[in-house]
Amino acid sequence: MFRNYWSCSKFADWVRGTNQPDALSGKGWQKWNKMAKAAHPFRFWVAGTALDTLQEIVYWPWNSINSIRYYFNNRWVSQSHAMVAYPKHVRRGQWCDITGRMLPCMFDTLQDFVEIECAVMHVACDKKAAEKYHRPFWHRGLFRFSTWRCPAAGLDYLNWASKLVFDENWGISPGNKLYGKLTPQAQGAIEILFLYKWWTETYANRVDPMDASGWSAYCDKEREKNDGDLLAALDISSNAAERKESRQLGKILKKLEAEQEKEDTEMMCRLVKVRHNLWT
Repeated sequence: MFRNYWSCSKFADWVRGTNQPDALSGKGWQKWNKMAKAAHPFRFWVAGTALDTLQEIVYWPWNSINSIRYYFNNRWVSQSHAMVAYPKHVRRGQWCDITGRMLPCMFDTLQDFVEIECAVMHVACDKKAAEKYHRPFWHRGLFRFSTWRCPAAGLDYLNWASKLVFDENWGISPGNKLYGKLTPQAQGAIEILFLYKWWTETYANRVDPMDASGWSAYCDKEREKNDGDLLAALDISSNAAERKESRQLGKILKKLEAEQEKEDTEMMCRLVKVRHNLWT
C-alpha cells in the first residue's frame, strides 16, 4: 500500500489522455474505466497496470521494511488480532469469565476505533488538522511504533462522515431519488457516534444497581449493627420488619439489574449490526 499511487497522479492523467475523477460511485467508475480504456487502450494500460507494477518494483525494499514494522505494530502495539478490554474494566492478571468480558472488550475496542483509527484518518491527509491536534512526530513514518490517541480528532472525523450525502461527487444528479440522502457511510458514522457516547458517557456514569436500589446502604447499616459481621447482618429470619425491607430492596435491585442488562444487550446487538462500518 502506498500513500500516493503513481497511477492516480497528474502524470498518469497525461499518459492516459483522460483525467481521472476524484470520486465516483461504483457504476460511475465502471463507466469511466470503460470510456477511458476505449479512448486510448494502450495508454490506459500504461497509466494503470504498468505504473502500478513499476512502483511496486521501485518501492520493494521500503515495502519489505514496512511489512516487518507493521507486523511488530499489529502484534504488540495495536494487537489487531484481539479485542482487549481496558485495565479499568478488566484488571490484568485477574480472572474474568467470558460473560463479563464480552461487553467491555467489544466497546473498549469501539472506543479504540474512534479515538485511534478515526483520529488518524482525520489528520492523515490534512496538515492543518495534524497541527491542530498536535499529532506527534513519533507517530509518523518509521517512528510509528506506538499508538496515538485523540478523542477530539476521532469525533470530528465521525461528525464529518455523518453528513456525507449522495450528490454529484457520487455521480448522482439532482433529479435522482437518492440525491441529498445520507450515504451508508454517513448512516454508519451516526450509529457509531451514538454507541461511542453511550459507552463513554451513559455507561461510564451509571450508578451501581446495588447503590441505586438502596441495597448497599441497607447492608452497611445491618453490618454496623452487627459489629461488621456480614453473615449475622444478613440473618433476618427473626425480624419481620427487616425481612419486609430486604424483600422490597431486593425487588428494586433486580429490576434495575434487569433494565441495565437489557440495555447492555441492545447496545451490543447494535454494535454487531454496525460492524461493517468499523474500518478505516
